[in-house]
Amino acid sequence: MLLYRLSAFYRRLACVAASFGLFAVAAPASAAVFPYGFDFTASSSNAEKLTSGSFIFTSTTNPAMTATVTAWNVTPQVSGNATVYKLTQATLGYFQGGLGVTSTANDNLTTSSGSCGVGACNTHQLDNMGSTANSKSYDFLQITFSAPVTVGSVEFNAFGSANAALSSNTAVLDDDFSYGKGTALVAGNNNATLSTLAGLFQTNVGSNAAYGGATNTSCQDLNGDGVCNNVFTLSNANSATANSASSNWYIAASIADNYGGDGIVDGFKLASVNVYAAVPEPASWSMMILGFGAIGAALRRRNRVGVLAD
Repeated sequence: MLLYRLSAFYRRLACVAASFGLFAVAAPASAAVFPYGFDFTASSSNAEKLTSGSFIFTSTTNPAMTATVTAWNVTPQVSGNATVYKLTQATLGYFQGGLGVTSTANDNLTTSSGSCGVGACNTHQLDNMGSTANSKSYDFLQITFSAPVTVGSVEFNAFGSANAALSSNTAVLDDDFSYGKGTALVAGNNNATLSTLAGLFQTNVGSNAAYGGATNTSCQDLNGDGVCNNVFTLSNANSATANSASSNWYIAASIADNYGGDGIVDGFKLASVNVYAAVPEPASWSMMILGFGAIGAALRRRNRVGVLAD
């Protein structure tokens, strides 16, 4: 009887070990990477919409993914010998050209040639123009996805910004931008340090980079219609499995020194974004379920034998 019990014990132990082995094989499950596309342009029949809150969009390629977008503005202010940054939630605009931002900090433009007024001169874009000539105030979007993603590409429409850097209201096409990822911002948190700002926007991109250029120059009006449309490729599908995914992403008019590095104000609307998300392969899910099932069966059988033995 003792030998039988020992034999049964070792059989159960082997079963549990095998089950854990099966789970171990399934645990580092391979992941498939899926692309998700989001269209942020309003149809011609859809009047522009403004909100002080957020818009929620569903991906064009898979309805399981959503993107919640909010608008923000950060304005540098001198406090004694230090520069502090006032962070406020702004008005989000949903336009035919894409998503834009209206903020009292930089959309009540005054130049040497006169005032454009709030929302005029197409300043309801993402721009890095302050309320007076040569002052700076940065618009940006927070995009919170329903799952961790990496950003594959972004598409901008730049209609021209009144160029405060040139002390005139002449519209100049330029769409240098900054982007990054980080912790979600919360409305009411209206102060930000430089380190907070740098933490959100890790990368700055010059508009000419889309065409292989080495310098930041005005973006390209490819068809002569006065509108610049640029698509920037930021990463590929492999990045989705390289620990670089995040649920929160940020896109801003360039926060580099001297506007985008070229002394010209940047302004654009976000027309679309494509992202990548890594999800376990269906076969991997099956292996994990089988592993858990086998572990449960082995443990239940062990408990039953223990009760009979008593």
